[in-house]
Amino acid sequence: GNLAFHLHHMGKFSKKTGQYFASCISLGLQALHTCGYVYRDLKPENILMDVHGHIKLSDLGLACKVTPDLSGAAGTCGYWAPEVLQKYDDDNNRVCYDQSADWFSFGVIIYEFVCGIGPFYTDEAISFGLNRLSPLKSKKPTKSDKKQAMNHAVLLWEPTFESHNFDEETIDLCSKLLDKNRKTRLGAQGWHEVMAHPWFEGINWPLLMVNMVKPPYKPPPGVNAQSQHVIGTFDKCENKKLENTSTDAYNFKWAWTNPESFQTEVVQFLQYENKVGNVLLPEKPSCCCSVS
Repeated sequence: GNLAFHLHHMGKFSKKTGQYFASCISLGLQALHTCGYVYRDLKPENILMDVHGHIKLSDLGLACKVTPDLSGAAGTCGYWAPEVLQKYDDDNNRVCYDQSADWFSFGVIIYEFVCGIGPFYTDEAISFGLNRLSPLKSKKPTKSDKKQAMNHAVLLWEPTFESHNFDEETIDLCSKLLDKNRKTRLGAQGWHEVMAHPWFEGINWPLLMVNMVKPPYKPPPGVNAQSQHVIGTFDKCENKKLENTSTDAYNFKWAWTNPESFQTEVVQFLQYENKVGNVLLPEKPSCCCSVS
């Protein structure tokens, strides 16, 4: 399943679990960035988890090579960086961005790990954004209004950190990752900046890089965490009444044999015969069976 499913199931992650997942995500980003790419759509829905609790980045459809003039909105509302949203700066120059945009999204995810909701999805952020829109009078905000409100919050609002969820190290990390200035944002000078932050103290990076760290969270067995569009829906068709008599069952013959399975079985038998010798003597009526 994806990380969004498990985060919703848990409500929020413990600091240890959040640190592990965040560390793995940062390694994935570092790999993309080293190759000259920016991910542009980092969010829990795009982080897949296997049955052991290991995670990996997925859905690279919006990833692209970084160029000096890279611009244009791409990603998911509430997760993308201010420079991805902003078309022109105060001097009417085109706003471009680079890999630093991914570190802003990374900060959004860590915030969400800690308190269960992204900073720009909170009521406080949406209220701030709605106040920046044209007066809505008494009408109920639409889904489109709320998306615009989140975009305003990303551009102008500074997230708040509740003390019962955030300790000083987490506040410092999130504040530096959510810096609206991409040039001073944590990670702007490379992944090593993020890795060196005290919040990641205790992470064994060499072992993590070779997938030798045991995940602190393992998904419950039997959970189908695929998205609904992947699972699909049941076909709406009437059940067809089929009658099967004893005569039909007796006359039915299944003559097909899977050639690949048959050949595999033959090879296995020949290997076994070559190892243990010729076929054993036929069993006699007076023999007995023993296990030693």
